[in-house]
Amino acid sequence: MSKKNYEDLVPEDFNEALNKADFAEEVQKPEAASVEKITNPIQPKPPVVYVKVIGCDKLRVREEPSTDARTLALVNKGSKLIFKEKVNDTWSKIQTLAGINGYVMNKYIKK
Repeated sequence: MSKKNYEDLVPEDFNEALNKADFAEEVQKPEAASVEKITNPIQPKPPVVYVKVIGCDKLRVREEPSTDARTLALVNKGSKLIFKEKVNDTWSKIQTLAGINGYVMNKYIKK
């Protein structure tokens, strides 16, 4: 058996057809790099701030910043809580390590 020359099997105008095809278009290079203004840059997350329960054996985590609000959890003295924000001179918004969000009285926590 003789070896076939595969170049003989390709039509003469095949390469020309490839060059004319849409996917073979030349990519245009940008003339200069441009910097676009970012309108919503990604903000880094603020560091987690922990507070410690002091001044009572069991601290009530409340649904709202009020002593009349429903108690969501009781937290033991010495426990760590994630500090979210100071609401006013009396209350702070916190999150327990179990993921419960609520409010505690400032006089019972320490940074």
